[in-house]
Amino acid sequence: MNDFDIYELEQTESLSLFQRVIGVITDPTRVYDSLKEKPTFLGVYILTSIMTIFPLIWNHMDGTTKTMLIDQFQAQGTPVTEELLNITTISTLIGGAIGILIMPFIVGLIFHIIVMIQSHTGYKRTLTITTHAAVIGLINTWLVFIIQKLTGTTMQFSPAMFLDANSVSPILYTGLALLNIFTFWGMFVNYTGFKTVHNMNNKEATITVVTPFILSALFSIGVILLTQ
Repeated sequence: MNDFDIYELEQTESLSLFQRVIGVITDPTRVYDSLKEKPTFLGVYILTSIMTIFPLIWNHMDGTTKTMLIDQFQAQGTPVTEELLNITTISTLIGGAIGILIMPFIVGLIFHIIVMIQSHTGYKRTLTITTHAAVIGLINTWLVFIIQKLTGTTMQFSPAMFLDANSVSPILYTGLALLNIFTFWGMFVNYTGFKTVHNMNNKEATITVVTPFILSALFSIGVILLTQ
């Protein structure tokens, strides 16, 4: 390490958790620059997990989850009993919470496989990038949650919001729903993170960010094709 590298390391900005959460929204480059030498993800992981689980608990407490399950059972022609409803409601709450806690590591692993294919290493670095970018998804979650509670409708921030899901092709509706503004915002934040924290060039960062999106889109459309 030469004198310039030592000076640059000493000049690395240290940001608090609050500054990083706000910075991901306003200046992701600054946030990832501060994490380049000392990647960390635990604080933002705990915060985003708690903030994502909260709407799940709220929906459980105000009966929204139970109402949704009743509608599903009736659509399937399944007899609705109190015992079945209670078991399913609790299972949905617990399963949803576990899924929220595990998913960041699965998402990070998927990204990291692509990272390793491109000869970059450091799973902790990848988790640092993706968990901070998850703040953007959290904004989407809370906006949908608040609008649903105020208006009773489920809002989508994509072209699908202008269509009736029951009157158009499921493939068309799903495809348009994937074009969510928060999805692309999150992809941009991830792109910034991979360029900064993993020292990727533009091509590598683009491949790393776009590949999971394409795979997710193909999976979603494939499920529709198989179930029709």
